[in-house]
Amino acid sequence: MLSLSADISKQDVDLAVINGEGHGGVPCGAELADFSGALASRDEAALATARNALANAAGSEVLVDAAAVPAGGTVLDLGCGTGTMTRWIKQQYPDARVIGLDADPHILEIAREKAIRAGVEIEFLEANAADIPLQENSVQRVVSSLFFHHLPPDSKAQVLAEVFRVLEANGELHISDWGKPSNGLMRAMFFFVQLLDGFACTRDNVAGRLPGFVEAAGARQVHNYDCYDTVLGTLRLLRATK
Repeated sequence: MLSLSADISKQDVDLAVINGEGHGGVPCGAELADFSGALASRDEAALATARNALANAAGSEVLVDAAAVPAGGTVLDLGCGTGTMTRWIKQQYPDARVIGLDADPHILEIAREKAIRAGVEIEFLEANAADIPLQENSVQRVVSSLFFHHLPPDSKAQVLAEVFRVLEANGELHISDWGKPSNGLMRAMFFFVQLLDGFACTRDNVAGRLPGFVEAAGARQVHNYDCYDTVLGTLRLLRATK
């Protein structure tokens, strides 16, 4: 059995996972097929839904666990999309104030409908992530899955500055996003993402520079604590403390 070893987690991912036959919280064949079909159809709503499905399979559950939201705390899901991870956060931390932020009103309507169906109370904000409509030092946790690779370098810096403005002292930022590939195959896989999302936005991710952006924005500690080799490249999970 051919396997791919991730540098940080030392987790082996066999070819069954790459082919979509495996399990373990990484994007597999069904999600990738839906995503490819939506891309070919040029249906923006279907594409957004398929992107979200890939995000949900991409280490989000690990991210929610690692966030360890304190009882009664406030957590912001940055670039929440259709709100699946936002809903997971509320279900796992029912006493928390959970806020989902996205700039797309259509996507947020889907997110609100999903929250209603799940019977959970979540606040959804339509806003630009570079101008978060929350007070300084008002949030204990910020989480984000597959959002930062969409941003060009200047926007990455602006958004992260906003994140650390709203985080309270000792608050934490948790990110799951594409990072430096663990090997040549993962680098080749990520080329598809770069074609779709643009080389200018994804260049810093593939070079492993996202932790440096986070540190420059005001983090006291930045720690890459896990990674996954997936059908689209290497996902890296990051925790930063203000």
